[in-house]
Amino acid sequence: MSIKKRQQRKRKAKAGISPERAFLYGVGVLAVGGAVYFTGKHLLQKKQDTYSEPTDTNVTINLTQSAASTKRLASASDAFPLKPGSKGTRVTQLQQALQSILGVKVLEQYTKIDGIFGSGTSKALKAAGLPATVNEDTFNSIAAKDRFIPLPVETPQSLGGKLYIYATGKNFDGAMTVLKQLNTTADYSAANSSFIGSQIFSVSKSIVTYLLDVAFPNNQLAKDQIKAEFKRMGLKQDDAGKWSLSGFTGYNDLVTIIDTYVLTANGIRIPVNRNTILGEQTTIKNGMTGFRSIDGGLFSVPTSHVTYV
Repeated sequence: MSIKKRQQRKRKAKAGISPERAFLYGVGVLAVGGAVYFTGKHLLQKKQDTYSEPTDTNVTINLTQSAASTKRLASASDAFPLKPGSKGTRVTQLQQALQSILGVKVLEQYTKIDGIFGSGTSKALKAAGLPATVNEDTFNSIAAKDRFIPLPVETPQSLGGKLYIYATGKNFDGAMTVLKQLNTTADYSAANSSFIGSQIFSVSKSIVTYLLDVAFPNNQLAKDQIKAEFKRMGLKQDDAGKWSLSGFTGYNDLVTIIDTYVLTANGIRIPVNRNTILGEQTTIKNGMTGFRSIDGGLFSVPTSHVTYV
């Protein structure tokens, strides 16, 4: 077929397309183009959404981590050692233990049970004979599982030494804490022996004399409370105001607890019987206790053979 004839045939075919068919062809083209556009836009949006998801996740993780970090900081405020500024459950348990040791009224003078370690809690620890900073071992020895565990019972001898520390420091609350643990005249005598033995660099004085005449001589309220504790133990006070154990006179005198001996200043040994009042104690050295007799003579006696009235 010649080129001329082919061109004529194409012109006839083109001329044969009706307007309706041409409209339908146009609509089809637009539909395909629109589908491609919206499909592309959807894919792009999906890609953007997919890209943003890791960012949102990271934000959530960071916020969670921040909250956890804050929680850890809050719970660390009652970490050991407990000290001024500590707050929390452990501090509450410590204060409850102090209340069991000192009593409700005494603790109320210092602090309330509020879980806050302030100056009042520090003072209460001092009154209880405990360190100002509480480590885990100390805490476990007095408080565990929200209940108080009593401290090991101290002997009258150990209490006497502790009382001497409180007395020399003029710590009234500490002294009262010790006195309340002495229940009989025997307890007093044993504690008094240790109390006097602690006085190395001065003329020794008994518990009664030291507390009333040295530690708190001008504090009448303190003296009245101390005297009440002496009476509770069984000590007696005569009309002249002199204190004594039941059956003995004086309150700063030595009395023998077994048959023993005393030494004169010249080293002469004199035998004495049990329950003999020797005189006023003056010194303790090398296992011997020095004393001044009623007539003013100086003697000594084995320390383990006497007690203090």
